[in-house]
Amino acid sequence: MAWPKLKNIIILLLLGVNLCLLAVLAGRELSASRIEGRALADAVAYLREQGVQVDEGQLPDAAALQPQNVSRDIQQEQALAAALLGGEVSAQARGAGVYRYYNSSGSVQFHSSGEFSAQFSDGAFPLGEREPQDHAGDILSRLGFQGELIARLGADGEESQSLTFRQIWQGIPLLNCQATLNYEGGSLVSITAGRRLFGQPQPDAAQAPITAATALMRFYTGLNALGDVCSQVNAVTQAYTVTATLADPAPLTPVWYIDTDTGAYQLDMLTGALSRAQ
Repeated sequence: MAWPKLKNIIILLLLGVNLCLLAVLAGRELSASRIEGRALADAVAYLREQGVQVDEGQLPDAAALQPQNVSRDIQQEQALAAALLGGEVSAQARGAGVYRYYNSSGSVQFHSSGEFSAQFSDGAFPLGEREPQDHAGDILSRLGFQGELIARLGADGEESQSLTFRQIWQGIPLLNCQATLNYEGGSLVSITAGRRLFGQPQPDAAQAPITAATALMRFYTGLNALGDVCSQVNAVTQAYTVTATLADPAPLTPVWYIDTDTGAYQLDMLTGALSRAQ
């Protein structure tokens, strides 16, 4: 047989084998998806039997958020400090991983845990005709902090106002990354109780989230362990928490933020541990 014909036959055989393998894999994935779907339906039915109403359609894909790790970027911090304060800054290492940057506009201090704070010179950041929420959002953006307003003290026109923002990363809330911007007499005077994502997260392939069915069951058992009760799950939101550790990198843990008729909870999607939301 001529070599060109033999080569074509070999190629066709290899294509056939690949197609068979793809069909087997697709069948396994479909079967696993059906099994997971049945498990989720059973978990929803069980919670309803226990008096907890859950809408299966409101539950997010448990595998959509993967665990991440983040390492601190000190060089980036100096650049962010210069952007925040509007010019070149002087640096001061204060020990224990704390760095302070300052110029005539004020100072900003970063910690290894992601905590930060800032103090501003009188009149350095006036509101002018702007609304405090818009002004605060622009200030935080200089720190690479995209946030959503979650609390506010003081009404429009008052001398003293404090606005608290929660950080958003790629559209996902970082539940324990927040910052409060304080205004006095029409100017920004400080940023307090700040915590931010302090580097670029990288996926952690060594861990995987639990399934949605397992998450629901852990929620129910965790609720009982806390001695709490609820009758309705109003909403479930995917989010991350950033854990401060002595070692680098720090983990970003995927969680479900579960809002119920009696309170809100955080469910760790790696361990299944449930806690009351802060």
